[in-house]
Amino acid sequence: MIVPSAIAPLEEGLTLAQISSDEAPLMDTLLVMEEHGGKVWAINLSEAFDFRPDDPLDFVAEIGVSTLRTFAETGRRKGYHYSELRVSPVLGRNHIAAGTNYTAHREETDINSGFLFPKISTPSSFNSTVRTSPSILMDYEVELCVRFQAPVFNVWNFEEVIKGVFLCGDMSDRAELLRKINTDNPASGIGFTDAKSGDDRFPVGPFTVVPTDWRMFVNSVSLYTQVNGEQRQFSSAAKMVKKIDEIVIDILKTGKNANWVYQDKSLPLIHQDYIAKDMAILTGTPEGVIFNGISTWSKMLWGTQWALSFGFLESTAVKYVIERTIEEGFESKRYLQGGDKVVLGGTYLGRIVLDIEASP
Repeated sequence: MIVPSAIAPLEEGLTLAQISSDEAPLMDTLLVMEEHGGKVWAINLSEAFDFRPDDPLDFVAEIGVSTLRTFAETGRRKGYHYSELRVSPVLGRNHIAAGTNYTAHREETDINSGFLFPKISTPSSFNSTVRTSPSILMDYEVELCVRFQAPVFNVWNFEEVIKGVFLCGDMSDRAELLRKINTDNPASGIGFTDAKSGDDRFPVGPFTVVPTDWRMFVNSVSLYTQVNGEQRQFSSAAKMVKKIDEIVIDILKTGKNANWVYQDKSLPLIHQDYIAKDMAILTGTPEGVIFNGISTWSKMLWGTQWALSFGFLESTAVKYVIERTIEEGFESKRYLQGGDKVVLGGTYLGRIVLDIEASP
């Protein structure tokens, strides 16, 4: 297993983290310099500059990249346990995700084009629990996420605004997805919000990196997933079909239209004419997830069963095949089970460690 290096060189980006301040409920912003001995070694910028914003990106906007990079050469480093690091309180509950944005993932899920959908989920810690149950087919997805220091109104504004890149997970209930997806047009994004929203579905990594050149930085990131020590995903973020700026253009072009559905109610991607600073963009996952679509062989087999069993008296062939696929998913125990440990990681972005807990 290749373990990506932990901390970006200063010339490639500033790696930021947060801890709870002694002046609670304020947060201290850290400039992370290295990782070893089970700790991150960082400079407490809030102590040095007496500035404690909720958003570490605001620290960069106020002090400046060049000043922080220069200060890093002389600032006093201190060791912090991962348990001391916190998720930034600026992250809200409404986010935007790009589906099937890697070619190989399109092929494995049999969805031939990319799409967007809302993800409604409060971020959880990089060391937390994901709950499943006998009615959930829980799947993992590792993703590169990005958010912004200020609202993004257009592509020119996007180029100027400070960007924070971080690791995230997009946990998914494939049973819910299969039951609610628009089978005539999977790329509509219908069903994905229901399957991927709610508690425990949006774990985020410990670091926020402000890249010197976001395009070069993203191309240097590799993403991986391990389940119980077995590698499941490993790919370069350079393989994204649509890059971050293209995703932003698509969001701003169609995002205000209420084209998506969550809990049987129509909703848009964005509620204003911009991408708010508390929103994250999930840029898609590479291949290697558990769900691989419904094979042609399965469609033929279960379609024949539907006809021979007079299933058409109770449901359509499509619904029959979907329910049989879900049943097979539970029987096979291929999906995440109670007691599993999932590790999501990315070059320069740290790790997310998830314990899967089964409820009755």
